[in-house]
Amino acid sequence: MKQITNKISFLIIVSLTMLMGCTSEPGVSVSFDQTSKSLFKGETFSLQLQVSQSINSDEVTWACSNESVISISVQGLTVYVTALADGTANVTASYRNQTAICTINVNVTPDQNGSGENDGYSLVWEDLFDAEILNEEYWNIEVVSHPANSELQYYRRENVSTGTDSSCWRKCLILTAKKENYGSRSFTSGRVNTNGKVAYKHGKVEAMIRFPKTYKGLWPAFWMMGNDYSQVGWPRCGEIDIVEMGNSGGFQTVDKSERFLNGALHWGYYVDGNYPNYGKSSTYSYSVQDGNYHLFTLLWDENSVKMYIDLDKYPDAKAYYSMDITAPDPMPAEPTWDAGEYFHKDFFILFNLAVGGHFPGITKIDAITALNEENNYEAKMYIDYVKVYQKAD
Repeated sequence: MKQITNKISFLIIVSLTMLMGCTSEPGVSVSFDQTSKSLFKGETFSLQLQVSQSINSDEVTWACSNESVISISVQGLTVYVTALADGTANVTASYRNQTAICTINVNVTPDQNGSGENDGYSLVWEDLFDAEILNEEYWNIEVVSHPANSELQYYRRENVSTGTDSSCWRKCLILTAKKENYGSRSFTSGRVNTNGKVAYKHGKVEAMIRFPKTYKGLWPAFWMMGNDYSQVGWPRCGEIDIVEMGNSGGFQTVDKSERFLNGALHWGYYVDGNYPNYGKSSTYSYSVQDGNYHLFTLLWDENSVKMYIDLDKYPDAKAYYSMDITAPDPMPAEPTWDAGEYFHKDFFILFNLAVGGHFPGITKIDAITALNEENNYEAKMYIDYVKVYQKAD
């Protein structure tokens, strides 16, 4: 009888232990990392569900209040939101008795204010690219059969156009790179400049750009050169590379290539095949080739050149490139390698989309994989606008 009693006691203890182990977990709080977000049609952003302790993501219920305005795609505790049409919609994540909500406002037409007239800057020139054809009072469309830098493309007028980006209804300058035989080349693309038409000394220069996927072989750029280029040549004219993408330094992974960008200055003259320059690369925490537009800004004055990304969204962002260009006093009678001698004059603006070359480190046709069957062997660089601001003397 004693043995039976002990067995019953053991069963009761085990049962109580199992019941205690199955009691519900303490309350879990959930929230989004943003409670509201404004998007333009075609833009996508990621929304992160934040939880106070580890949970099973499969138990989270996701919902969209208006599927005609936005679409959602869920991966774990991250939801990717794509703007479809003008309007407002809520994204909701529910876990047991907890709910997180983010309100999405979608505008069909994006603003074109850039970082704005602040810190004493006033707008002095802009091109919004909203005409049916490119304004050739401002722009030269380059035709180049054998470009420099070991590039593989033929620059043609036919690869330069203005039109509407159907992903978001922005009117843009469009440079199109194609894999096609033309002349002696296996690729074509577009390049434009304002040489002899629009040039400024110092100020804030910025452009809103949507880059193509550059991995491997595309080399898009927004840059400037001294307006005396035709008189003194390169690099004595000076060059300001506000942003370049597609460098071989970012080829470790596709993801890194989308976050890896460069800024640079070139100046001086050749000595034994060398000339002075300073370039700097940066790897961002987010993709710059995510299908969205990004603002690139040059701040250029008597003392320095600084370059920024997305100042419209992150006004306190740090410069990804900075260099002192204070002019020597007095200026030397003959040019030296001092950068301060080369960046206090008018510079003109350029946009181009190169294929191959020394920057991506690809000079063989078969090594270009960025133009492929998946993208119909073409890629586009969209420029929504370019603006120049200056301070009053």
